[in-house]
Amino acid sequence: LAASQAQLFISRDGGQRWRAFTEGTGLLAWPDPKGLYLLAADGRVWHSKDRGRRWQSRGSVGDRPAAFLATRTGRLYAALHSGALKESSDGGRSWTLRAEFG
Repeated sequence: LAASQAQLFISRDGGQRWRAFTEGTGLLAWPDPKGLYLLAADGRVWHSKDRGRRWQSRGSVGDRPAAFLATRTGRLYAALHSGALKESSDGGRSWTLRAEFG
């Protein structure tokens, strides 16, 4: 799975061929080989347990993301364009403000 500025692309053959995967785009994070998170450009959080075949909506970070990190323990971190740094300890369902910059 790869993200461009306009949409997501997927390859099922090790990157030899790519096809459009979704409309829209976002930031991707892999906390483990099968688990995958997508923080969409509109702030919505999605999770896949099967390498992107099926997605489950988790919640929203509330703003446009600038950077995104997911850990194996289920913690998510999002830096937002507004200057906020938020953390989720429940896989993206709820978010706590950790810092504000600027």
